Amino acid sequence: MKSPLEENLYEIILDAINAGVWVWDIESGAEWWSDKYYELLGYEPGEIKPSYNAFLYELVHPDDRHLLIDEHKTPIITGITAPIEIRLKQKDESYRWFEATGKLVLNKQGKPVKMTGSIIDRDVNKTLQIKLEHSIDVISEQNKRLNNFAHIVSHNLRSHAGNMQAALSLIEPDMVINKDLHENLTYLKNISASLNQTIDHLDEVVKIQTATNLSKTNLKFQEIFESALLVLTPSVKQSKAQINADFTECPQIKYVPAYLESIVLNLLSNALKYRHPQRVAEISIKTFTKGRKKFLEITDNGLGIDLVQNRDKLFGMYKVFHHHPDAKGIGLFITKNQIESLGGSISVISEPEKGSTFLVRF
Repeated sequence: MKSPLEENLYEIILDAINAGVWVWDIESGAEWWSDKYYELLGYEPGEIKPSYNAFLYELVHPDDRHLLIDEHKTPIITGITAPIEIRLKQKDESYRWFEATGKLVLNKQGKPVKMTGSIIDRDVNKTLQIKLEHSIDVISEQNKRLNNFAHIVSHNLRSHAGNMQAALSLIEPDMVINKDLHENLTYLKNISASLNQTIDHLDEVVKIQTATNLSKTNLKFQEIFESALLVLTPSVKQSKAQINADFTECPQIKYVPAYLESIVLNLLSNALKYRHPQRVAEISIKTFTKGRKKFLEITDNGLGIDLVQNRDKLFGMYKVFHHHPDAKGIGLFITKNQIESLGGSISVISEPEKGSTFLVRF
């Protein structure tokens, strides 16, 4: 004799997974729905007569009906090879999302005798998924418009600024006799040059944010480092800086060449630019791995940064933290954008008068 628990186990399991089961006897035409099946549709058990045709043409949402009808416009009676998502009408006339399955049962002679299947409530997850997809579509469309706007602004500003700079270049200093006009002309030329440089920076940021087909190749850190060192040779010699490099733990990476060159060059350049005036600059650059991630670390003994006051604006555009004639406040901003555009991150540990450590996670 079965215990009450054993007799109710079937319904307990269905209730636990929020699923309803149906059986269709093909030979007799009789159909059966589990109590949970009725409940999921908002009905009391037995309140409506189970019917595959009624299910297909009265319960299934018209836009989902094609999933259960073959190319001849007849109901599929061979089963469903994989679970499908459909909307079913509730007693209150609303629709909910369900995951539906159907399996054909054959007898020993291979003749179809039954079909059985289930519906599992997926309304909450599916509704959230639809909202998320809609939000993504809206954001994507907004990004497209913003990118187009950025390109247009960048192009138009470049055109006007270029024309202004070209016009000013035609005026030679000795052509201006009036002292005040001469000073104003100098100011205008400086402003024009600064404006063009700003547009170049903005253009670079736009390119990073809108790039989609960036080609990655296998790059050796040592070669990237040596290339950056060639550019920085005058600064290294003038400052007598000591630069130590160690790429043995992680010698190479698959990355965008222009980005990696820019990242290494910017971070090394900053370490040299903001060296401490009272000691020889010591800079260490190394790579390592942690788990599956690759890291680049650059440490210096320079001026350091007060992170208590400046952490939030450290990587901001045109943010500078030391008085230096070559400080533009764009290098770290560009570097951060390049790293993050490829799914990485950059962080810093720094203390005033002691130096900084920048850590790039690729």
